[in-house]
Amino acid sequence: MLKRYIIYTLILLCTSATQAAGNDTAVLPDSLLTEDKVYELTFTDPELAGQIIDEMRRRQMQPKHELDILEGDLLVNNHYFDEAAAFYLAALNDDSVKNDPDPHMSLLHRMITCCDGIHDDNSTTQYVKQLLEEARRHGNKPMESVALFNMGKLTYYQEDKDLGYELIDEAIKLMEQSDYAYKYDNLRYNYNTLLIMQQRDELYDDALATLSALENIVTASTSAEPEIASLTRKELKTLYAQQAIILHELKRNNEAEAAYRKWQAAAPEYTADDYIIGPYLANSGRLNEAIKVYGNHEQQLRLRGDTISYHMRSLLRSLGLVYYRTGKYQKSAEYFLRLAEVT
Repeated sequence: MLKRYIIYTLILLCTSATQAAGNDTAVLPDSLLTEDKVYELTFTDPELAGQIIDEMRRRQMQPKHELDILEGDLLVNNHYFDEAAAFYLAALNDDSVKNDPDPHMSLLHRMITCCDGIHDDNSTTQYVKQLLEEARRHGNKPMESVALFNMGKLTYYQEDKDLGYELIDEAIKLMEQSDYAYKYDNLRYNYNTLLIMQQRDELYDDALATLSALENIVTASTSAEPEIASLTRKELKTLYAQQAIILHELKRNNEAEAAYRKWQAAAPEYTADDYIIGPYLANSGRLNEAIKVYGNHEQQLRLRGDTISYHMRSLLRSLGLVYYRTGKYQKSAEYFLRLAEVT
């Protein structure tokens, strides 16, 4: 899959590459050639979704910038943030987007997601400021919420936690009060991000309240949100993992174990985010299982060509700690040495 997405990036730079990719695409039935089908297949068959986009490009079924956004969405949903950003930037520079505030702000939002995904704080800050200015100028409350939330997140990780939490709370209230087409998608992201912060600060009672709010909307959607197969089960799986972790920290071990059992039964076909359960596995004594999910995540990151990002550094630290707890000190030392080299 990585090879395909490297090719995607080159497509942006070479028209002949685009034509070649289009000519090599197998003929697909017309019934598949829709945006809705691409979103539906995002997690269950991303390769086929990519082939659909190739064929839509070959037939020039939609303007180039719309297909760039569609391909960017496919990539970002599968955690290929660098590659997605290239497509979003191409769309952002299209004249029809530059002169229309709503799609322009929507693409700024997408660029924030990409820059945040690769932890490029300088670029994230630049796009957040631009989005906040445009949103306030045009009275777009949902986009103001997006900008404020990301500003709060940046502020929090710059260690002004109180202000960070204030901005995030303001952003969530704005989104809750809106009728934005992607309201629930944004709220799920907001609550999941807030959970990570509260766990980091050991605010477990607050985290449990956030988890309750998330549970109320985890399966909610507006009629405008595209249907993505397995998305609801994927979201529930993440929810159960977080429940297990937080309840264990609160010493509610029976409830934590029940949440873990729900996690085991949820979306077994979706394993990309299984590493999220790692802290619960480690803290409940399932060290070998923790090593397994962390090891699988390491393989996924390497397949994406990710060897030095924040995600890899965090993973190396987790593996070092778990191996230390198993008494495999040489293996633990190897991971901490790699962490030092990467850092």
